[in-house]
Amino acid sequence: MKRLLYILLIGCCYLTAKASDTIHVSGLVMDENGDAVIGIFITAHDSIGNELSWGIRSDYDGKFNFKIPPSSPIKYLVISYLCYFPDTIYITDEPFQNYDVTLKPRNDNCWEEVKVVGCSSSIPSDTFFYQWHNQSEEFAKLQSNPTVDSLYQQVFLHYTKKTNHPYVVLPQYVPVSVISTDFDKKNYSSMFNIIQKDTSLIISVDSTYIPHLNIENPILYLFKDQEKALTTYLGGVPSSKEINRENADKVWKYIEINYGHWGGYWHLETMPIIYKICIYNNGAFISLRDSWCSGKSIFIPTHSNEFIEVSSWIE
Repeated sequence: MKRLLYILLIGCCYLTAKASDTIHVSGLVMDENGDAVIGIFITAHDSIGNELSWGIRSDYDGKFNFKIPPSSPIKYLVISYLCYFPDTIYITDEPFQNYDVTLKPRNDNCWEEVKVVGCSSSIPSDTFFYQWHNQSEEFAKLQSNPTVDSLYQQVFLHYTKKTNHPYVVLPQYVPVSVISTDFDKKNYSSMFNIIQKDTSLIISVDSTYIPHLNIENPILYLFKDQEKALTTYLGGVPSSKEINRENADKVWKYIEINYGHWGGYWHLETMPIIYKICIYNNGAFISLRDSWCSGKSIFIPTHSNEFIEVSSWIE
């Protein structure tokens, strides 16, 4: 009898502990190619499907962590993203749970099918760009480099033209290298060979620098999924496919778009598109595109506002 009471007591303590423990849910969100999906929104729901106030986004590695407090009504999580079918994670009583989620893409007409929660309008629309802007604002908080941001803004404002588009689109990432030698603008082509032969000159390489601008226009980052959806919507990819002029006019009302000179691709970022930044002891070397068919490389000496054109090209 004592043994039975002991077993019942242990069982009750175990159930009480399980009910009072915080549940930790973590995971990785990937697309159909196995690449991480950044900034995806994950919402919590109760047993009858109500969306609760708790919600998070995946980080720049596509990972997420969700803590469910004791006695929470949360029963499952919904992972949703533009042009992908939503996926669901059902919560168990286990204190630590990990999930790898691979999202399945919608068809090529996803822009006409996807609806923003609480709104009946189709994409592209004000609601689509508003949602994209919110996602971009959260993404911008992941990383900041004030020194490089100042340089990026200096170059962008120098080459940008006045635009009537409400949004400015930036690359998601811009590679930034720090080199421990002086840049020789007269023999710049040999500089790259020197660095390749002596890699000890490379102090650091950051391939995930997130550019920032201090301007009035709201900023959008060109995430892979938005780029894919926009490209599909605009047409012209591959080059044998006809461009949808009507759809292009709709998108043009929101952002600057340029069709590639050689065809088969779109420039969806706002010009200038800064491709690379190399910081040397005596200044910064920047590669950029300033139009749909041209670009240049420039050098800005340290403590100077002088823009020295090192090379230029026209497609």
